[in-house]
Amino acid sequence: GLATPFRHWTPPNSRCPPLGSRLNPYEKFDEAPRDLAVVLYLVLEFLLVLLATLMLLFVPLPETWSGSMQAAFYSLAFLAVVLSLVSIASLQSAGTAKALRRRLLCDGCRQVILCGA
Repeated sequence: GLATPFRHWTPPNSRCPPLGSRLNPYEKFDEAPRDLAVVLYLVLEFLLVLLATLMLLFVPLPETWSGSMQAAFYSLAFLAVVLSLVSIASLQSAGTAKALRRRLLCDGCRQVILCGA
């Protein structure tokens, strides 16, 4: 029926393996940073993105800006917020030290680009 994409499918007359077993482990998709410094950095960065987004929503733009200039500003701001959230999610799911270093380098480049803009 219509709910099919939202239901978990199992073969007829069978059932899912119990959670925590070899075929259905707890930590299968639990990629999270193991270092407390990385977790604190991610929380701080998320709060900064949230604060910047709230400022964009509630602080009015100069009245001298035309409608197309305001639309361009909000479009670029939206892209910057999405890029920041993608970067935070990418850092959060880094499973190895090498992947974390690579994603921190990308995050540093993103910050340089946003500060230069």
